[in-house]
Formats: sequence, C-alpha cells, structure tokens
Amino acid sequence: MLDAMERREAAEARRSELATEQASVAEQAAGLTAKRDAALEEIGEQEAKAQAARTAVAADVPADVLALYDGSARSRGSARPCSAAAGAKAAISRCIPWT
Repeated sequence: MLDAMERREAAEARRSELATEQASVAEQAAGLTAKRDAALEEIGEQEAKAQAARTAVAADVPADVLALYDGSARSRGSARPCSAAAGAKAAISRCIPWT
C-alpha cells in the first residue's frame, strides 16, 4: 500500500511538472505566433508598396517590350508571363519579378 502511495505521489508530481512545462510551451508558441503575424503583416505592407511601384512602371512599358519579356521569362522559367496581363495594367505588375 505504501508503495502505491509513493508511486501516486511521484505521478502527481510529474503531472504537475508537465502541466508547468505545457504552460511554458503554450506561452512561447503564443509569442512566436505574434511575431510571425507581425512579420507577415510587414511583408504584406512591403509587397503592396512594391506592387504599386511596379504597376506605375509597367504602365509605361510598351506592349512589344512586355511580349519580349514574356518570351524571356518563359525561356528562363523565372517569372510568370505577362501576356495574359497585357491588357490590364494593374495585373502586369504581378508578373514583373523582384529585383
């Protein structure tokens, strides 16, 4: 009987340790999630600024140059072709690669 009580006390102590560790891990996860969310928000803001800048530049690019870019991009496999976007100036910026 005494042996069973000692095992029970040890199990309860271990359960308490694990509960404390679980709370610590949950706190760390919440902190990391908040950091991730802040980074994603910043990335989204930077992407929106870059999109606006590329859209402004692409508006002045002649259609023949965009067609040339399409061919080059396809041969390199490095960017989405712009041909589908040639008629939509806002969409063109999505296919101009990051520099």
